Amino acid sequence: MNLLIADDESPKLESIAEFLASNFPEASLEKTKSVRSTITRMRSGGISTLILDMSLPTFDVGPGEKGGRAQNLGGEEVLRYMEFYEITCPVVIVTQYGYFSEGGKHVAVSKVEARLQLEHPANFRTMIHYSGSTSPAWRVALKESIEGIHGEATHCR
Repeated sequence: MNLLIADDESPKLESIAEFLASNFPEASLEKTKSVRSTITRMRSGGISTLILDMSLPTFDVGPGEKGGRAQNLGGEEVLRYMEFYEITCPVVIVTQYGYFSEGGKHVAVSKVEARLQLEHPANFRTMIHYSGSTSPAWRVALKESIEGIHGEATHCR
């Protein structure tokens, strides 16, 4: 099992990585921090599941760099690029937001999730609310999602 975690917030990224490493010790874990680095990694193949944050910068943040335009729905852009490059791979979104901003309006996570299910059925599996490093709810949901995905006869391509 090769898991890719795409998240630009180091504490959240490390919390998810530590949880996955302890619950799936046989898994190989990789990390990316932007839309571009995630797509680049996905295009090289070998990933069995993508754990994706919804809010990602365009590029990796480096010394003296801001990472490009912040994208409130950068995870959705990753899903669009995956389709463009004909990458099929299960995607679990883990977000800490209760709503997203679109066109100056607040949109509930449930509406974004419903849209992702309709627009990206080959890749999108579920959206999980990350509620802090010590909260058990997201951990249970993520573990069940990963177990369910790997119980399927699903292979990324």
